[in-house]
Amino acid sequence: MVEDIEISHIFQIQFFMSCNRFKTIDMKRSILLSAVLLCIAFLANGQWIPTSGPYGGDVRSLACTVQDHVFAGTKNGGIFRSTDNGEQWTQVNNGLTNTDVWALATNENGHLFAATLGGGIFRSLDDGETWTLQDNGLTIPWVISLAINSSGHIFAGTAGFEEGGVFRSTDNGDSWTLLTNGLTHPYIPALAVNPGDTLFAGTYGGVFRSIDNGDSWTQMSNGLPIPEVLSLAINDKGHIFAGMDFGEGVFRSVNNGESWTAINNGFNSSNGVNALLVSSAGTLFAGTYGDGIFRSVDNGDFWTPVNNGLSSNFIISFTINSTGQIFAGAYLGGGLFRSSDNGENWTKMINGIAATEVKTLAARSYGLLFAGTYGTGIYRSPDFGDNWTQVNNGLTGKYVTSLTVNSSGHIFAATDWINGEGGVFRSMDNGDTWVEVLKGITPFDTRALTISDDDIIFAGTYGDGIFRSTDNRDTWIQVNNGLTCTQVWSLASHPDGYVFAGTAGCGTGVYRSTDNGESWELVNNGLTTTDISALTIMWDGIVHAGTVPIWGEGGGVFRSADNGDSWAEMNLHLTNLEVSSLAWDGWGRIYAGTADGIFESVGQSWDEITENLTTTKILSLKDGGVGTQYFLFTGTGGGGIWKREILQPETITVYEPYTFVVYPNPCADLLTIKNYPSSEKDNPTLDLLSINGIRLQRVLLKEKETSLDLSGLAPGIYILKLISSEDIEIHRIIKQ
Repeated sequence: MVEDIEISHIFQIQFFMSCNRFKTIDMKRSILLSAVLLCIAFLANGQWIPTSGPYGGDVRSLACTVQDHVFAGTKNGGIFRSTDNGEQWTQVNNGLTNTDVWALATNENGHLFAATLGGGIFRSLDDGETWTLQDNGLTIPWVISLAINSSGHIFAGTAGFEEGGVFRSTDNGDSWTLLTNGLTHPYIPALAVNPGDTLFAGTYGGVFRSIDNGDSWTQMSNGLPIPEVLSLAINDKGHIFAGMDFGEGVFRSVNNGESWTAINNGFNSSNGVNALLVSSAGTLFAGTYGDGIFRSVDNGDFWTPVNNGLSSNFIISFTINSTGQIFAGAYLGGGLFRSSDNGENWTKMINGIAATEVKTLAARSYGLLFAGTYGTGIYRSPDFGDNWTQVNNGLTGKYVTSLTVNSSGHIFAATDWINGEGGVFRSMDNGDTWVEVLKGITPFDTRALTISDDDIIFAGTYGDGIFRSTDNRDTWIQVNNGLTCTQVWSLASHPDGYVFAGTAGCGTGVYRSTDNGESWELVNNGLTTTDISALTIMWDGIVHAGTVPIWGEGGGVFRSADNGDSWAEMNLHLTNLEVSSLAWDGWGRIYAGTADGIFESVGQSWDEITENLTTTKILSLKDGGVGTQYFLFTGTGGGGIWKREILQPETITVYEPYTFVVYPNPCADLLTIKNYPSSEKDNPTLDLLSINGIRLQRVLLKEKETSLDLSGLAPGIYILKLISSEDIEIHRIIKQ
């Protein structure tokens, strides 16, 4: 037998030599990473570059400058600017170290202020080109509202729960002072200033008023049915409008906040009013969290829904320019809309806003890439992300959590149940049309999918366990025997037919089935963290589990080389332990996506590979490509999809023959496999796999020499998996 060889990772000379061999994926046999041990020379992989979307995202805040430049603050995507009324957007995050932007404000000089959740307040003096943190005296960095009075004094409301309030700056943001005298609640989603510079704060403890520039506050909630105020707006007459939470609608005060009256005639919404806007003509707009936009042309006495053209009903922000064009920001991936006719019609204006939340990715063997977003459904790219098309025909569930592809190329999408839509959907035409296939047999969110080599589909739900289909979706049965935790976060299928399920919230961890889901057993020996966010199984049978910390403890990646019987922590140099996703490439490298960056491992330790990524909250990872173009793709939590080229090996050198010899490698059309069978190794089988681990062909090796015709395959990297009675041997080959 050949001794194990240590993996080296040499960045200084811009390539690494990988001569590696993994053993013992179960107790009866060993896997040899190379029957012909290979040394593969790599060029340095490429840098991360953004794809062209998918465009959209959560637009939390909007502002329009005196030059009519529109700025959009997004959830984890930072700030985008449009100088052409929303036709095109450019990301302007230079200096912005926190990209979760909850509020924007601009003064008469065109200076911009951005409030972030956890990162404090940033200022730009050059139309958003650069930003600087302005936190002198800002002792609480969780800021969610902004307002500016006629003197240029800036007010900032916090998202505090025990501490916080309103901060004031009288020097353009250079310094801040906390003002809480009389202000009894620190959670302040809304601030507004009337024409006389009286300041109002909408809090989760009602409305407060200050007539002395914030030095003292008085509660002004007479007539309000609940204390939770989400939004405020004031017209040129000084009438104040308050948008309430929990379906209470809109209230109006005509006496400077002394008393409030409900004005909900025609306002048929059971959701919170997250945004209010008053136009220069006095038209009032209310954005709701689920029912779109309502408009009143009579000071709130009567409301009409104005949703024509809106593809999202979760409206959380407004702004208006000097010509009366209205911009509305939407949540749950809805992006941004513009109306040029006082709200009669809306047009989606997201070109350039790459702030989508991409929870899952899937790739077809010939280059199609699919992206599942949380809120706007599924997108498809035929060219590695250069162009994206939304493919939602029949996809009524838009909150996509998992994607997978079977051997026939059918695509399956798992979704959360929101607004009465959800389940599992299937497309048999590359995403052109979708059909719901779980048929409503469970009301629980479907969080994970996996498909075995035999095309058996498993769907993991959060609360109802696992469902299985053996006929490509026509029938499903619940398979929870032995599954003591039914809150499933992740699934993975083993090449030998085992299925692994990762659970969360129960303190149990990973379950394994060796009989296609008929029964499950807990396999958590050595697994010190039990919320399993990701599972992946490499072609050599090594299982990796990604976990998240519980109350700040634990987390990271665990590795099992014995089908889950035991686990070993694999966190050396993994500086963020909140792991959301895992992936591997054809050369044995494992990738971990975390809450703050991407890491790569070719052994037992990790290297961060987050350079150039402007959004480092990682939700999904997937490798894919065609021919010699091969990429690692990542879906982010607010920054769209990025890609990083994985370069092909320069050379493959045979170092030591063992049981099988595969040649020529690289090859053109014909590959020869020489087999040296012993009495224990008669008639092994050969699996030809794509670089993504999809089995393309199975051959029984009856002769000592077998020729394999590869003429029908596209150029690229493929894997040969040779299975005998004692060993599994893995070869990588290059088809030219």
